Amino acid sequence: MRTCQVLVVALVAAVAVSMAPSPPAFAGLTKASKACTSLIVVGVRGSGETANSGSIPYFGKPASLAAKNMVSRIKRSGTYRYAGLPYDAKRVNPFTYNNSVADGVKLLTGVLRSIKKNCGTGTRFAIIGYSQGAQVIRESVAKLEHAVRAQIITVGLIGDPRRRGYNKSPAEIGYNEDFDRGMLKGSGKLGAGKTFDGLLNASKVASFCVKGDYVCNDTIGTTWGQGWNAIWHTDFYNWTSSAKTIGLGLYTRLVNNGFR
Repeated sequence: MRTCQVLVVALVAAVAVSMAPSPPAFAGLTKASKACTSLIVVGVRGSGETANSGSIPYFGKPASLAAKNMVSRIKRSGTYRYAGLPYDAKRVNPFTYNNSVADGVKLLTGVLRSIKKNCGTGTRFAIIGYSQGAQVIRESVAKLEHAVRAQIITVGLIGDPRRRGYNKSPAEIGYNEDFDRGMLKGSGKLGAGKTFDGLLNASKVASFCVKGDYVCNDTIGTTWGQGWNAIWHTDFYNWTSSAKTIGLGLYTRLVNNGFR
């Protein structure tokens, strides 16, 4: 009899546990195909990357990895979508590179203005660019109206050839990630670009550059593709550990600007 009582008590306890409500799952953004979402993540690929270089069309590989890691960390409700920039992203060539950047700037500013016009203030932008794509973003922000810039809550620049180094005044504002591999003393290979100071709040800007990547940290006056180990620019940002670091840095920009 006593054994039966013990079994009954155990059974009742088990049923009570099974009927108890499950703890609430974390909220998260829902991917949507509609034009106007809570967050639009815009990716701008690097030189020579094709529409299919990354897992997100027209993002390229580094921006795709960074964007997905960033989005995976978001716990708030709402919707998001990816928007890759279909510009040429031509390979580095003194006769075509500047025109490629100019075309990217024209397209990106037009896309952001159009979304702003059609979606109002309910949509926020996170813009991520690698290499040439980072330069396109830098030059685009300088051309945008204040009302459009106000809706940008994250700008991520990976391996930016126009990065502003500590040797410039003002240096790059915002968060600067060196991946714990040494101080970045130089500016980008193409010289320091236009500052975001006065255009964007520093809390929105994140720059990612590793020592040894002379595209974004040229300290020895190298020529393109010569005298330096290209792995730091072409491969490093695709490593799993690097993508996680970049994704966290970008997510932190979102959090700092109220998009938790």
